[in-house]
Amino acid sequence: MRVAITTNTLKAGGAEKQRIELANALADLGAEVQLVTLQEKGELHSRVNSQVDLRSASFRGRLPIPTDIIVSGTTRTECFFSSANTLAGRARGWVVVVHNPTGPGAPRLAPGVVRLISGADVVAALSEMHLDSVPELGVRASVTLPNGVDGTDLMSVRRTRQDLRDSFPYDYGFIGRLARDHKGLDIILDAWQELAESEGPRPVPTIVIFGSGDDGPWLRDQISRRHLSSFVSMGGFQPPEAALRQFRTLVMPSRYEGQPMILEEAYWAGVPVIASQYANAESGPGVQVFRPFTSASLASAVAGGTDGERAEFGRGSSSASVAKYDSSDMAREYLRLAARVLENPLRRRSRIANTVRNVATSNTPRP
Repeated sequence: MRVAITTNTLKAGGAEKQRIELANALADLGAEVQLVTLQEKGELHSRVNSQVDLRSASFRGRLPIPTDIIVSGTTRTECFFSSANTLAGRARGWVVVVHNPTGPGAPRLAPGVVRLISGADVVAALSEMHLDSVPELGVRASVTLPNGVDGTDLMSVRRTRQDLRDSFPYDYGFIGRLARDHKGLDIILDAWQELAESEGPRPVPTIVIFGSGDDGPWLRDQISRRHLSSFVSMGGFQPPEAALRQFRTLVMPSRYEGQPMILEEAYWAGVPVIASQYANAESGPGVQVFRPFTSASLASAVAGGTDGERAEFGRGSSSASVAKYDSSDMAREYLRLAARVLENPLRRRSRIANTVRNVATSNTPRP
């Protein structure tokens, strides 16, 4: 099977990381894989395995090597590139995977992108929960293709964490793009301010925030203005294998998510998680979902996790959760879906007719 995977960049981000995990896992299963960047490379470039053919192309250009299936996200550039190359016959089938977050305030897809996506063979969501909420974006998905991670390095993190027990440098941690509204960084600061101002007997827990992004300067300024520097630290960008060794519990107060890669990485590493109701996390062993979406609710969950209640919660995630998100299982699901697409020529002819119409009527995306 020949598979092409598109991505705008290889900068640090969940969707970009998933493209690399998928490409590596497909290559390990014997597929001929090309990973095509349409804008630029980035920090994650070194994580691409040598078996993967890493290429660059203009979104207006040709797919470097003809393929059986092209897998894209929902950006303008990816959809235009995939539509045009499907129309030109350089890809026999097109699968769109919706990585876009859902939830209150999540941006909808542009009408031109929605028209292009209607010409794809399959539109996939990341989980059953995500499948139900994808229509909020303006499209409908028919299948789920869960994200997966290569757990080799993360299992070593699990062993390291077991050795550390209660000697972690920080009580809590956040890992992700520094985007205030999307990732709920303001909720973290408000919750820690409430904890710092409370008069309870417990010491204020510490949290370290790992990541990079446009709201980094704002975050640094707010920590200083609120006099939280004794409790809230910024750790910069670090790979998850390094960051997950440095705190006891992951905090994810997102306002909207698809299926966050860091959540799956936490499962593998046995890291307990406190997540918002919009992070697409399910309550269970090692995962606590706080409701309602308020700083007071997060502060209460954090305060409850600093005493004896942590005993059960702090054991981390169950092996059943881990098994669900293996990268090789993810790759096999993609290959099974690709085989079904290629077995349906009538659907492909209908899709090509849609693609002709949609490429002709869509605005050329900005690079």
